[in-house]
Amino acid sequence: MKQIKFLFLALTVAVLGMTFASCGDDEPSGMEAQLIGEWVDNGRHESYHLIFDKNHTGKYWVIDYGELCENFSFKWSVKDDVIITKCDDPEFYEYVFQTGRFYFLNDKLYLPDYDGGYGGSFTRVQ
Repeated sequence: MKQIKFLFLALTVAVLGMTFASCGDDEPSGMEAQLIGEWVDNGRHESYHLIFDKNHTGKYWVIDYGELCENFSFKWSVKDDVIITKCDDPEFYEYVFQTGRFYFLNDKLYLPDYDGGYGGSFTRVQ
């Protein structure tokens, strides 16, 4: 009987340990997982870049005629079809994510409310 109690206690501790170990920040899934990576929108003389990291941080920058002219870091998450971003610079919101809606089509990321670039579509950088 002592051995059964010990085995039951050991099994309970093991199950609880695995349960609590898996309760950290979950890996992005669904549309969040599709966003992860680097995206570029190339214009005639400029390129617009977005990076979404799996730790929910990101970067946005613009290179115009070979010079860096915009550069923002941000935190991000996804709710439905909206990218929710947090950044200290209000220009970032006005320029990049006016409402944050997005969708994927033909391996491109589309930001319909995106104010920069031409067409608001980004291609994944390989």
